[in-house]
Amino acid sequence: MNTDEFIKLYDQLEAHESSKICFDERYIYKPIILNDLNIGKMRSEAELCFNVDREHTNRSEYITKELCNGLTENEFNNIKLINKKISENQNNWHQKVFPFSTILMHTYQNRLIKKFFPDAKNILEIGPGSGYLSILLSLEKKNVFATDIFQPHYIFQNYIYKICTNLNELVENDNFVLDKGAINHIPWWKFRKLKGNEFKIDLVVMNHMIVEMENNSLRKILNFLDSPAINNPPIFCESLGHQKYNSPKSVFKILEEFNYVTNYSGGHFKETAKVYVFKKNL
Repeated sequence: MNTDEFIKLYDQLEAHESSKICFDERYIYKPIILNDLNIGKMRSEAELCFNVDREHTNRSEYITKELCNGLTENEFNNIKLINKKISENQNNWHQKVFPFSTILMHTYQNRLIKKFFPDAKNILEIGPGSGYLSILLSLEKKNVFATDIFQPHYIFQNYIYKICTNLNELVENDNFVLDKGAINHIPWWKFRKLKGNEFKIDLVVMNHMIVEMENNSLRKILNFLDSPAINNPPIFCESLGHQKYNSPKSVFKILEEFNYVTNYSGGHFKETAKVYVFKKNL
C-alpha cells in the first residue's frame, strides 16, 4: 500500500471509529497544542517532506555538543542509515529534505533510555512525533509499540517505520507482532480498546508531551497502565513539553491519582536537566 492509499484508509477508518464514540471522548483524541497550529491533515505523499525535521529546529549544535558531548560510532551509523533510507524514498515529495535537529534529539533520548532503563525490552512510546526514536529502539532489538493521535505524525511514522524497520501496521492488521526489533504501530481507535494483556510493557516513553495532553487524555493512558495485566511500568519523559494549557504541578497531581510519583528529576545536571521518571508507589 503506498502512502496516498494509506492516508485514504486511515482517514476513512478514523472517521468511522470516531462516529461511534461520544462527543466527550472524542475530545480526548484531539492533540490540543498541535491543533492550535492549524496544520490540518496530511493529504498526500508529497507532504511528507514537511514532517521530516519540524521538531527541535536550530538546536543541532546544542544537542550534539552540550547534551550528547559528541556522537558514538553506532549513533552516527544509525543516523546515516535513516538518512539513506529517506534519500531513497522521497522522489514524490514537494522537496528533498533530511532530518537534522530532530534525529539528533531522538538519538539523545535513546541514549538516556539506555542509561536509565538498560534492561527495558518492550517499550510503549506515546506520541512518537517524527518517529526516529522508535526506529533507533527497534534497531537495538527492542519490541516497540507506538501510538499517536495526530494524523500528520501518524502518516509520517507509517512511512518512516516502513522503510527503516520491521513494521506491523495496526491500521491494516489486527494481530500484534512480538518479535525483537518490530514496531507495532497502533492507531488511537485500536489503542483505546486495548485491555493490557495484548503485549508486555517494560517502559512507557512520553517525550515532550505529557503536559500538552488534555487532562482526561492523560487519565485514559494512566487507566490503561493501571490494568492488572500490566506490571506497573515506569514512565520516562526527556522533557514534559510545552506548558501552555497545563503546568507540571497539575500533571503531577493527575499522576498521583494513579499512584505514580516522581522517581527522578534531572535538576541541575546539564545532560538531564529536563528529564523526569515516574514510577508507581506500590
